[in-house]
Amino acid sequence: MKVPEVLSAFHTMPTCDRLDLICRLLRICVPYELRFLGTVLLDAAHAQMKSFSALEVVANQVNHYSGFKSGALTHEICEKLCCALAVVHAHNNPVAEAVCGLLDNPQVLQLFDETSDVKVLNDLRLLYVMAVNHPALSFNQRQQLLYRYLQRMDSVYRGKRKLLNLSSSTESGEADGSTTLRREPGRHAFVISCEVHSVYKRADKRYPYMIQVEWSDGTSCCVRRTYGDFFSFHTKLLDHFPEEGGQKNKKERMIPFLPGKYIPRLLTNSREMAEKRLPELHRYAKELLVLPEKICRCEHVSEFLRPRPQDLREEYPPVEKITNLYGQPFSLLTALSNMAKYSF
Repeated sequence: MKVPEVLSAFHTMPTCDRLDLICRLLRICVPYELRFLGTVLLDAAHAQMKSFSALEVVANQVNHYSGFKSGALTHEICEKLCCALAVVHAHNNPVAEAVCGLLDNPQVLQLFDETSDVKVLNDLRLLYVMAVNHPALSFNQRQQLLYRYLQRMDSVYRGKRKLLNLSSSTESGEADGSTTLRREPGRHAFVISCEVHSVYKRADKRYPYMIQVEWSDGTSCCVRRTYGDFFSFHTKLLDHFPEEGGQKNKKERMIPFLPGKYIPRLLTNSREMAEKRLPELHRYAKELLVLPEKICRCEHVSEFLRPRPQDLREEYPPVEKITNLYGQPFSLLTALSNMAKYSF
């Protein structure tokens, strides 16, 4: 797709899809790009800063949200909440708790199921897109709203596309240019970003790792893989690429080493072992994606990270059972502070 076509498609997108697309693009930018974009955004918003100042003061006070009721998210209330989220500070955790409490309500999904008003549908989707990407909400809060609400909304929205007079399906089977509608990659998509961000204990006492995957066609998904899945994948990868795996000459090896299957005896329980492997598997995934294209874009890598039926069926685990890679949610400010680690 050429740049004019991209701009034209972006121009016609609903606001919820525009923001979702921009946030996804930001997640795959490197730190110096983020720093530059931060400067551009601050300059672009400078002229409007004064008009938002009064709203910013009110929106960052937790008592501002006491009068809202999540069971009655009318167009007016959605609009007010979206305006508030636009100016809530990145580390305002009390307000984040209040907003999450309003949005974590099954009645919202019932409202979304029952209405055929395009404006209401897009209002609700915009509200959840902003919440899912807002740095004030914790990682667990954002993931909960994504997997319990926004993905369900996207699914319903797809089902209503004929009723809403949306454009017909494309080759990849999707309705329109919207980026939030599709969470499963197309047949020819390849992985551009992969983050092993958390681990939790399943009912069968196994510890799957939750992996956020971004694809070349703009889709994203969360898949769950156990250490055994990683081990099988890695073994087959070495079989596919014996030279790059160092089987002929160890000095020429470029495929990263998988964290050891056996953990020191000091780590006695399964959770401790799973948590020990979390940052190591995250690093392994990152190193895998900077390998030559014939490896990182091969079918074996794509199939390993492509959503499986169990990824879609499995419920999002309770927050207290999850161990996260990071203690704090991603924010532009955090990314900019990491600039000091880079030398040019």
